[in-house]
Amino acid sequence: MNSFINMLIERVFLPPGLTILLTIIGLIWMRRHHKQGVGIIVIGLIVNIFFTSPIIVGTMGVGLMRYPALSKADLDTTSAQAIVILGCGRFPDSQEYWGDTLKSCGLNRVRYGAWVQRHSGLPILVTGGCPHGHEPPSEAILMQRALQNEFQVPVRWLEKNSRNTFENARFTAKIFQENPLDNGEVVTHILLVTHAMHMPRAVEAFEQAGLTVTAAPTLLINASNRIQFTLPAILPSAQDGYSSTLFIHEYLGRLWYQLHYFLQR
Repeated sequence: MNSFINMLIERVFLPPGLTILLTIIGLIWMRRHHKQGVGIIVIGLIVNIFFTSPIIVGTMGVGLMRYPALSKADLDTTSAQAIVILGCGRFPDSQEYWGDTLKSCGLNRVRYGAWVQRHSGLPILVTGGCPHGHEPPSEAILMQRALQNEFQVPVRWLEKNSRNTFENARFTAKIFQENPLDNGEVVTHILLVTHAMHMPRAVEAFEQAGLTVTAAPTLLINASNRIQFTLPAILPSAQDGYSSTLFIHEYLGRLWYQLHYFLQR
């Protein structure tokens, strides 16, 4: 039920849902108050332009893309003991794969996690349950299959019960406590693999769970390149509209975590 409510809020109050909502309200309002109704519709159009302009989206992205990519030196000298790859949803009932498979965002994380494992030799934990009412297999199982069958990279631990990033972190820390390495050490320092824009929220969650985190972001975007006062940087773009929705989701997610999870600890 909570997942459905979260989805409904996102669809209605994030672009383009917010513009559509304002337009509908404006049309209804016009029946009795024409000028005010037109004003609401205009506000909706302005909101749409604002959140689809590259210069605005680039500004939002700068605040999220603050963890740099790992260098070869970083991997050669890291004191991390394991790699943690976060799930990113599933593509249900895929016809060509005869069932559920990873969404493209999850495949991006898995691919980079495999690359990091080959260069570091560290064991992998994959984390992701069955959110949004999906039936098994969990996202962790789907990631394990892709890593082992498609990238020929082993997976040591599976966390199959989490529904969000906060639970990813909490349940992962518990698995490490209960399943030490072969030398008896408990994993306390991880290389965390997720999208660059998701990394700030993920790092906060895993540090709150008691783990030391070295960020291993993938799909980094040089958002600052979009902050230019030129005509192409101001004109609306469908791609930037999609990016703005993801960025706003992350900012609201971090705020929600601070209020709902972290302040209760």
